[in-house]
Parts: sequence; structure tokens; C-alpha cells
Amino acid sequence: MKRITLTLIALLSLIAIVLILPFTPPGNRIIAGIVQQKLNETLPLSADVQTFDLGFRRFSIVILLGNAGRIEADGEYSLFDRSLAARYRADLADLASLSAQNMQGSLQTEGTVKGNLPLLEIDGHTDAAGSDTAYHLTLTDFNPGALTATIRHARLEQLLALAGQAPLASGSIDAEILLHSIDPAALDGTVDAVLAQGTLDRALISSTYGLNLPDAALNASLQARLKTDTVTYTVKTDSALGHLTSDGTLTPQNGGMDIRYAFSIKELALLQGLTGQTLHGPIALAGQLKGDREYLDATASGELAGGKGALKAVLKAYAPVSADVTVQHLRLARLLNMLGYPRIADADVSGHAVLPSLDPEALKGTIDVNMAKGSAKTDALSKLLGRPFPASTFTLKTQSRLNGESVAAAADFVSDLFTLRSDTLQYNVKQSRMTAEYTADIPDLSRLSALAERPLRGSAKISGDLTYDDALLLHANSSLLKGAIATTLKGQALHADFKQISTKAALHMLVQPETFDARFDGALDYRLDNKQGELKGKLTEGAFSRNNVFDLLRQYTSVDLYKERFDGTTLARLDDTMIDADVQLRSDRAALQTKHAKIDTAKETVRADIKLEASGAVIPFRLRGKMSRPGVTVDAGKLIEQEAGKQVQQLFDSLFK
Repeated sequence: MKRITLTLIALLSLIAIVLILPFTPPGNRIIAGIVQQKLNETLPLSADVQTFDLGFRRFSIVILLGNAGRIEADGEYSLFDRSLAARYRADLADLASLSAQNMQGSLQTEGTVKGNLPLLEIDGHTDAAGSDTAYHLTLTDFNPGALTATIRHARLEQLLALAGQAPLASGSIDAEILLHSIDPAALDGTVDAVLAQGTLDRALISSTYGLNLPDAALNASLQARLKTDTVTYTVKTDSALGHLTSDGTLTPQNGGMDIRYAFSIKELALLQGLTGQTLHGPIALAGQLKGDREYLDATASGELAGGKGALKAVLKAYAPVSADVTVQHLRLARLLNMLGYPRIADADVSGHAVLPSLDPEALKGTIDVNMAKGSAKTDALSKLLGRPFPASTFTLKTQSRLNGESVAAAADFVSDLFTLRSDTLQYNVKQSRMTAEYTADIPDLSRLSALAERPLRGSAKISGDLTYDDALLLHANSSLLKGAIATTLKGQALHADFKQISTKAALHMLVQPETFDARFDGALDYRLDNKQGELKGKLTEGAFSRNNVFDLLRQYTSVDLYKERFDGTTLARLDDTMIDADVQLRSDRAALQTKHAKIDTAKETVRADIKLEASGAVIPFRLRGKMSRPGVTVDAGKLIEQEAGKQVQQLFDSLFK
């Protein structure tokens, strides 16, 4: 019995020590050490529990956070009725050293905690974000229950810094928060906030996003009603840059939404740093988003480039999977300007795109575009091309069908300058390769004279096919000048093969004397960057038209070169506007050649020394002056001398037979 009694006394003493020890100085030191260890394991800095005084009814604690701040609390409690009445204060001078979330700034808050478990009530005040904020928070079993807060004059830039965001804007925020429950699954309450006297940090925005924004005031308001898992809101922003209004409901848990929006931007060029494109002009759109992250319907409509546009799209996982786009009566000039291109033309543009699949690997749909009442902007085109462009009108119709990586299109461009049609255009998206058959009709070449920087005349009908890929490789086969031309362009290198081209048709088109009618077969190699190249070819079945040289030869000889048919070769060295040419022609009874004949296409002049041989006679002559009517100088003395010698020889032979 004595042993049992001693055991009970020892057990009770141990229990008493365990219960009493925490409230003694040695026990306080043990608990303070444990608290300090846990703080150092949690915080990214060294914490020091400077004071830890826990009695049977009172407590006091002071924690130093290095240079980052200080936290203190003291008050009374009762273990028997589970009551608490305490005061707390936190002075946090450097939030960045306390958080891994890149929080910036400082914060002070103080208040009281009162109540009986399980319900505690916290009333406090804080200067967070430079504000004058009073708050009331209830805790049930130490879990947040209800929250009310009145925020006055919070600074937007400081609030952004507290959230670890760049302070791109500043302003004063007033807010009223009344949340009966802040449980994410059972939200219940209201939030009303107003931003006034807002401004944008233009320098920071420029350095961060490359946007050069003008100085503009910014005002905004938000009214939100939270109920269970749904947020009903209305938001409005007003600025010299643009306006935004939106209202509707959000369901954060499944990403659901049923919202309406409307926004306008006064100058798209201000957003170039965000879009990565040069955009100009205003835009105004309104629409609706309805659905959730699994399936979301999106609509938009509004004014665009002087016309109207509408969009219907379906998004899955917030990625677009299908779209239906309609535009009506857009002004082409304004559209080009909006996209950052010169206003080279104007037209009434309408179109419709139905795209049931936007998957890059399985594109499907149709795109139809119609441009009516089009007109070329001669000043802009002339400046762009560096040469005069004639006034003209046009229409354009295109129909495109998308199927996987293939696009089949037809285009019909009708202008008073020329008509271009293609019904078989094919484009491979993956290979970036295009093929097309085309026909072109130019009714009056003279209207293109200024553009070509040389006189032209007649008409031309061209048909052929072309191929283009992303290696800047272009193949074109055309029927032209009663023959065929096959062209290849790779980078700056141009190669063309000519087959059975009519020289007479070419001379007629170029408004040159039609002195020679032959068939030309040859090849051109030309560099577009330095404007240098070489043209080699053969001439067959050539016949000359009436000219003074051949008339003179026929007068003094029995040779009629007009009846001769010439074959020969030509070599032309091209250097910008200068041509250095060699020509050799030969028939059964005559030969004609010139070397290094000089032709200036800019001045339209020619300088050539030509040697003609016929029936043993050699006649040198020169061409000088304008190509359209060059001056011809013939050394007729040698011809007369040669013919006179022949007649004397014939007389001598007859006398001495």
C-alpha cells in the first residue's frame, strides 16, 4: 500500500510539473526556444524571440525579425472558460525579406483579439499600401469566418508592390468589403471599390513593355457580389487612352463565366509594344463570354476601319477551336493604315470566314472576300514604287477553302489597267509552298508606260503557272510575245528562258522601229540587287524591213537583202540602264555583225558600229542617237569604189579576150 501511495504521489507530481512548468521561467525559456526554432525554419531570415512571458492568466511575447520588423502581443486568457482578451502590434519595415513572393514595401497593423472559443473577434487598423484601413475579422475554431473592412486612400502603386507586381500605375483607392463568409466554397458578401486620380507610370511601362503612352488620367470602379461559388460584378474604367465596361458572373472553381464587355481604344499605335505589330487608329468592340474552361462561347462586334465586324468563336481550355467572322463595308485605306501599311488603295471591303476547325494540323473552313469600288492611291503608290503610277479602279473577289494543311483558292482581280484571274491557286501551309495557274489581260500597255519608265503600246494577254515557296523561289511560265517565257526567281537571282519570242512583237510593244522580224531563243541571268546580268540567245529566220542601208546596197549591187533570212547569235551585258551588246547575223549571201554596241535605256539612245558583208562588198555603217529614230551613217564611198572596180575589171576582160 505504501508503494502504491508513493507511486501515485510521484505520478501526480509529474503531472503537476508538466502542467505548471510552461508557466514558470524555465518553462517559458523552453517554449520560447521551440517557437524561435519553428520561426527560423519558416522565415527566410533569423528571428529572435526576445520576450516570452506566459503566466496562468497573462502572457506577453515580443519577436524581433532582424531589420525586417517587430511583432508583439500581450493580454489575458482563461483556460477554464477558454476566453481571450489580447492586444497585438506588427511593425514590418521590409516585407521583401519576409516573403519569397517578391513583396515590396512596409506595413503596420495593430488591434485586439477578444472572445470565447470557439468564436474570436479581431478588430484592427492598418496602414497597408499607405491606407487608413479598419477591419473586423471573426475566427471560428481559428478558421476565418467573416470579414469587414473599410479602406480609405490606399495607394495603388503601393498595393501593387505589396502583391509583388510592378507599380505600373498609381492612384487612390477607397473600398468597402463586407464578407459574411470568406470560405472559397461558400463565399457570401460584397466588395465595392473606386480608383480615383489614377495615372500611369509612363517611364516604367516604356522600359517594361516598350509602350510609349501619353500622359492620361485613369479612373475605375468595381462592384462585386459574392454568393457561394459565384461572383457577380460590374467594372468600369475611364481614361484618355480608352474605356472599358464589363459586367456578369464568374465561377472561379470551374472557370465559368457569363459576362458582357465593351471596350474602346483611341489609338492602337500605343499598344505596339504589346502586340508586336505596327497598328494605327481607333477600335471599339463589344461582346459576351459564356461557358467555362471546358467550353466557352465568345462573341464580339463593333466598328472596325470605318465598317463593322462580328466574331463568334468557341474556346476549349481557353484556346480557340472554331470561329465565324464577318466584316461589312470596311474601308481598305483605313484597314491598311490600321495594320501599319501605306494607304496605296481604297475600296469597300466585305468578307465572311467560317472556320469550324482552327487546329493548325487540321484547318477547315471557307474564307470569302469581296472588294468593290476600289481605286488606287496614285500618290502613295508612286512614292512606294519610286515611279509614277496611273490612276485606276478595280474590284477583287477571292474564295478560299481550307482543308488540313492545304488551302485552295480562286481570285478574280478586275482593273481598268489589267485583269488577273486564277481559279487553281493551291497553298500548302506546312511547306509554305504555293502553286497557281493564271491568266492576265492588259488591254492598253500605253497606260503602263510611266510605270515601266519607257513607252509601251498595244495589248497583252498572258497565261501561265507559277510556284512559290518559303525559300523565296518563284517559278512562272507565261505565254507572251507569240512565244513562251519561263522565269525563276530565287532570292535576288532572276533566270528566264525565252522560247520562240517574236522580235517584231517585242519591238512593237516597246515602241521601237520594227526593223527585224525573227524568232528569239535565249536565257537571261540577272541580279535584282545590283541590276547586272547577261542575256544570251539565238535568232532564227530573221527578216529586215525597209531601211536606207539595204536600199543603198541594192542600188549598187544585185543583192536584195530583204529576201534573205538571217540566223545568228546575240550577247547583251546588262548594267543598270546600260546595255553592251554583240550581234552576229548570217544568211546565204550576207553577214552582219556589231560588237560592244551601247544602248542607254534611261536616255533611250544607241551607239553602234556595224559591218555588213554582201556579195564580196563590205559596208560599214554607224547608228547614233535616239533608239526610236537613230541617225544612220553609211560609208557609201567604199561601196561605189568596190562596184566601179568590178565594172572596170569586166570591161578589161572583154577587151583582151
